[in-house]
Amino acid sequence: MARRSPARLLAPLALVGFIVALLVVVNGASDGSSNKNGARPAASATATPTRKQKARKHRKRYVVKAGDTPSGIAQKTGVPLS
Repeated sequence: MARRSPARLLAPLALVGFIVALLVVVNGASDGSSNKNGARPAASATATPTRKQKARKHRKRYVVKAGDTPSGIAQKTGVPLS
């Protein structure tokens, strides 16, 4: 029997390693709470919600129904058409 090339085993391992490294980089880049030197800021004594948290609490949802037009949706939700 012919000997198999080590590339048959190394190629899938390299692919898995690349995907793991990519996920680590993407998750690290999306975390906006770190400083330039990588240290996280200390937690404040008062728990005041940030601007993003306030926006999430008051976010409205609209389910598009058959026959809805963009201008009609804008009127119902109070969002400008542009």
